[in-house]
Amino acid sequence: MRRTKREFGALLVLWLAAGLHVAVAQDESAENTIYPIEVQADERVATGRAAFLQGNADAKGQRFLLGGLDLDDPIAVSVFTQNPGEQVRVRLVKDHWDAPERDEMTNDEQRVDFTFRTFDEFKIWVTADQPTPYQLVVWVGDKLALPVPSIAIPASTYAEGSAADRARAPDRETPAAPGSSGVSFSYLELGLIAALLLIVIAFGAFLLIRRKPVQGA
Repeated sequence: MRRTKREFGALLVLWLAAGLHVAVAQDESAENTIYPIEVQADERVATGRAAFLQGNADAKGQRFLLGGLDLDDPIAVSVFTQNPGEQVRVRLVKDHWDAPERDEMTNDEQRVDFTFRTFDEFKIWVTADQPTPYQLVVWVGDKLALPVPSIAIPASTYAEGSAADRARAPDRETPAAPGSSGVSFSYLELGLIAALLLIVIAFGAFLLIRRKPVQGA
């Protein structure tokens, strides 16, 4: 953003020095006319494209539209008044004119500045309580190289995570009950032990039956 402001400041100095501007046509019969803004490259400007306009704001105001924008285009908008004490109101609009995204007045330095990014298009509405001359500068810089985050997870990261989970697995085991040895058996081992106990009990019962005397008639 700092780089954008420096470039825009240099562009503004060149423009003021050259005294170049495009006058906005005054059409009293078309109060809701929207003037399209065309930004163009200039050999005196190192980067980006710009448009320079001037007009006379009043209570109804003048409306502008700039389209064909990408989200990675840096944008700067500045409005200047000519005489101390004069003020104009500048609204940046995305969709509805009665719901501006930004709404500010020129300050003591006789200017108001906006820097932002947007997609497709945006609108500008300049008004004043009484007829006031103003100058409008719109600058669109070169596209910013924005890195795109990856949604893929490397296999090495997944493997490392699994190994770490396995290393921490013993810490998550259920602690043994007080007084127990902490030895646990699987279901198969418990089944084998139960079967062995049944065999021992059956064999003992068989021996007792054989030792019992047989009572004759």
